[in-house]
Amino acid sequence: MAVLFIVLKWLGIILLCLLAVLILLLIFPVWVHVEYNCGKFMVKLQVLFLRFKLYPAKSKTVKQLEKDAEKEAKKAAKKAEADAEKGQEPATPKPKRKITPDVILDIVETAGWAMKKLFKALKIRNIIFIMPVHGEDAADTAEKYGKMNAYMGGTVAALQNFLNMKFTGLKLIPDFTDEFKDKSYISCKVGILPIVIIAVCIYGFIQLKNRKVI
Repeated sequence: MAVLFIVLKWLGIILLCLLAVLILLLIFPVWVHVEYNCGKFMVKLQVLFLRFKLYPAKSKTVKQLEKDAEKEAKKAAKKAEADAEKGQEPATPKPKRKITPDVILDIVETAGWAMKKLFKALKIRNIIFIMPVHGEDAADTAEKYGKMNAYMGGTVAALQNFLNMKFTGLKLIPDFTDEFKDKSYISCKVGILPIVIIAVCIYGFIQLKNRKVI
């Protein structure tokens, strides 16, 4: 009896730990780090304190490539067997759902509402934008530099009206001698709460279900 009590106690502790981790995953934002540095592009995913490199992907070893080839061969064999079995059975036509203008309108309205909510929940932080400006000569460079500064200021102001953005560095470099042509740098991190994504998806699914779209 004592052994059973200890086992149940540890099982309860493990379940509570898993529940705590799940809650943390839902209430803390997931961040996507994007960086462009001198022609090289990199994307990382951050979940809590863990980071995963998404792009560029790591090159696979020979063993991994062989395993992937074996998996693809097995999948192809299973698919061929399934197709052969289906070919022997009489095909039963499935009823096709009619796509009416009302259905399209419901889908567009729900998708628009979902995108609006998701964009509102997005957080864009640590934005760094460094870009050299070069013209044909010094006068052209100075003219382009002035225009780019004006355009950039207006664009940033317009974007901040719609998106939750915070800039860390925003700089244009007047490159009179074309020495900074490969020195462009752009980086930021984009985050959103997973619980918001789940809530929006559930609500959108319920709305489409109630309207008999799906």
